[in-house]
Amino acid sequence: MFLVSKLIPLLCFPLGLACFGSLLAAIFGWLGHRRRAIACSLLSFSVLYLGALSPVSRILLRGLESRYLQAETYPKSQAIVILGGAGVPLAPPRLHPETNFFGDRLLYGSLLFHQGLAPRIVVTGGVIRLYTNLQQSEASINARILREYFAVDSADIMLADESWNTREDALGVKRKFAAAGLAPEIILVTSAAHMPRAVALFRKQGFTVHPAPADFHTSRDSEFRLIQLLPEEASLYETWYALHEYLGYAAYRLFGWI
Repeated sequence: MFLVSKLIPLLCFPLGLACFGSLLAAIFGWLGHRRRAIACSLLSFSVLYLGALSPVSRILLRGLESRYLQAETYPKSQAIVILGGAGVPLAPPRLHPETNFFGDRLLYGSLLFHQGLAPRIVVTGGVIRLYTNLQQSEASINARILREYFAVDSADIMLADESWNTREDALGVKRKFAAAGLAPEIILVTSAAHMPRAVALFRKQGFTVHPAPADFHTSRDSEFRLIQLLPEEASLYETWYALHEYLGYAAYRLFGWI
């Protein structure tokens, strides 16, 4: 299911569509269908170009990130749950764990913890062997970052380290809470664009959720500039990221998971 969920959406994202369209253009050209080859080439270019424009990616992301905003404070809860994906495996030449572009989750989650809003942090994420040969779960990596960089005691960290996606994160945290006899009330920390799907999944499992989004990609005061008509690799990634969340939310609704 995990593999299918990663492969099928490829044809829904700009880069995958552009690659597929370019392949069709080459095939049509080889078969002598010139007009079809030109049409596929133009379509591939258009999809890739539009996906790499910052105004396009910002519009898509703003629709997700505006759903939940940061609050001045949050109700005291049983735990601060920080979803996985923020840490980089400890592998040479690294001597210490590092964060990736989702690292703001750990920054914000540790800040809320040190404000005394919960007595523990729960980190999620298992070992996804399709991506790495290392036997380090995302939860263990993030836990080590919290200990070494943010001075969070090991006794205050719980690991839900058997999940491969956000739905399994919610199920894993539910099991941990049930085993520990904790009331299902959490402060949920994840990227702002991912928050709508994450909140829906945890609420489906009976949690009272206080959303604490981090890792915002858009700002309210951003204005259009002509230079934004030039394609950017970063914008192409952000378009992919937004479409991934919209598609994921729709798929989870279809399966009845949210």
